[in-house]
Amino acid sequence: MNMKKLLAGVLAAAMVVAAVPAGVAEAKATPTNKAVALTFSSESDTDAIFAVLDESTKSEEYALSADVYYPKSAVTEKTAYSIAVNIDVYTSEGEPAAIGSAKVSNTLAGGTAAAANTAVEEIGDYYCFKITSLPVKLSQYAGGSISKYADIPDKVLMFPELKFSGKASTSSKIYVDNLVIKAGSSVAYKNTFDSSQKDSATEIVGSGTEKSLNPSKFSAGKLEVKEKQTVKVGKTINLGAKTEPTGKITYKSSNKKVATVNSKGVVKGIKKGKAKITVTANGLKQVVTVTVK
Repeated sequence: MNMKKLLAGVLAAAMVVAAVPAGVAEAKATPTNKAVALTFSSESDTDAIFAVLDESTKSEEYALSADVYYPKSAVTEKTAYSIAVNIDVYTSEGEPAAIGSAKVSNTLAGGTAAAANTAVEEIGDYYCFKITSLPVKLSQYAGGSISKYADIPDKVLMFPELKFSGKASTSSKIYVDNLVIKAGSSVAYKNTFDSSQKDSATEIVGSGTEKSLNPSKFSAGKLEVKEKQTVKVGKTINLGAKTEPTGKITYKSSNKKVATVNSKGVVKGIKKGKAKITVTANGLKQVVTVTVK
């Protein structure tokens, strides 16, 4: 079966809508450095569906986990996003079998009231929905030969969807990361988007235009450090690097004969010349040019 053709043929699946946040808690975790990105327009209301299609063992209840990042620059008091979660189940021949839906949150920008299984964090320049094992129960059967759960064959095609609706204050990208779907207690699908995976991610926009999404480098964190600094021979300076969220910062000198750097970012001038200090944190990298006089 052509999974892409089946994917394009199920765009009319029923969904429920839940709204998105603005107030948040301070983040304590560092996000991974790859995700898939969906574009949100500032011109008009946008519907974008992020979906995967995969084989699964049938289950009366599925559970979805994912990290969804919204840029702060696109969220204002007047911004109203929404997220809908839907899981469609098909037979291996592509016959519709059942649908399950669930709300992520009932929150509008300007206030936070995250639903169960959902936490909202502030990470760098992003608001992050951390959805953890959100239960999605099959609630509607296709009819015909499938009118109840027992009629569904043991092996099915699972089509989980995250639908994003709303209008951004500026054109922006939403990132989806660490997607896990469980069928009962078993993991049916998992993707951290750190490596290529067949049929890993699809975006459906507008009237049903479908395109594959490739994972892109991404970090919601911040790394701030002055790019050009000076130190005298025999003296030391601290590079003053700052990161958000707080995490480990590493330093490496390109020329230890000119300047050395320790684990705390303290640079010592050895002899006149220039050295490049590579600073890394939260999946970000910054190169500082140090001139020794």
